[in-house]
Amino acid sequence: MGNPESKYANPEALMADTSIGRRQKVELLRQWEYDQLEIAVAQGEGMGGTEPELLGRIRKALAGL
Repeated sequence: MGNPESKYANPEALMADTSIGRRQKVELLRQWEYDQLEIAVAQGEGMGGTEPELLGRIRKALAGL
């Protein structure tokens, strides 16, 4: 399926895309959430990686669906 980050700048941009359906949005957000969780763990171990609040924004978008 690919990484949502490659096409969308943020979860809000994904949610605003009217060319894809709800089911695909959920799948993309869940994959993105999984990726961000891995990055969050890495950051907890001292490795840099991503925007700190992105995981919360992904979860908010999922909740909106």
